[in-house]
Amino acid sequence: METNEFQKRIIQEFVQRGFQIQILKDDTNMIYMNNPVGMTVEIYPERYLVFNAKYKSIFEENKTESGEKRSWKKKKYDRNGNLTHSETSNGEWDDYFYDKKDQLIKHMSSNGRWEEYSYTDFGEQSYYTNSSGFWERCEYDEKHRLIHKYNSDFHWRYIFPDMGIDIDGIKTKYTKIRVNKESYRLNKSRFNNYHVLLTTGLMTEELGKKTFSKLELYLYESLSEVMRIEEKAEASRQKAILEAKKKERRRRGLWDD
Repeated sequence: METNEFQKRIIQEFVQRGFQIQILKDDTNMIYMNNPVGMTVEIYPERYLVFNAKYKSIFEENKTESGEKRSWKKKKYDRNGNLTHSETSNGEWDDYFYDKKDQLIKHMSSNGRWEEYSYTDFGEQSYYTNSSGFWERCEYDEKHRLIHKYNSDFHWRYIFPDMGIDIDGIKTKYTKIRVNKESYRLNKSRFNNYHVLLTTGLMTEELGKKTFSKLELYLYESLSEVMRIEEKAEASRQKAILEAKKKERRRRGLWDD
């Protein structure tokens, strides 16, 4: 098996650290080395990787041309095998923190971003938030099944067959609210026999034109598994409408960025 200059240099470095060559794999052109404490090295023509005793990658370096800065990635783990730190040669890094149950509770990055997690006593993720202001909260039933998921834009509700809910006998209810002489608002909602809301919309009728100013969608999956209800927040919908209008104006050449 032939080795290039990059591989020869790496082999020499690890020989000095007490590593020995164990296997030469001609099919992959890879050199395998290890040391007495269980660390291993895989050396390829363009890069090499170092693994700890649990065979988790702790270092990776790519081949660089003469005069170029060496390009590498480094990782650290705790005694339970959880990744606690990663770092690259360009100065980027990530730190990870865990609770006593080895559950990730915080992630911090060199770019200033962060994430936080919390869990129920049974290990289900109950809350998530990050540096951008996004949050998500989850609720579970006594069987530890996800039944509600909330965030700033959506609410998902999950219903299972053993809850005794069906979608037969859908009923529609209307509520009219007079706004002025020219227009009124019409609340339109649809329910099943168990008074579970399927859809609801706030409609504005003005001079014969009907438009929905708010629309909440409830989407159901197969009743044999789980029904998922999805409610879209008005703020997100209005933003989507505005973006669609901008796109259409650009298409027609009417929008001035």
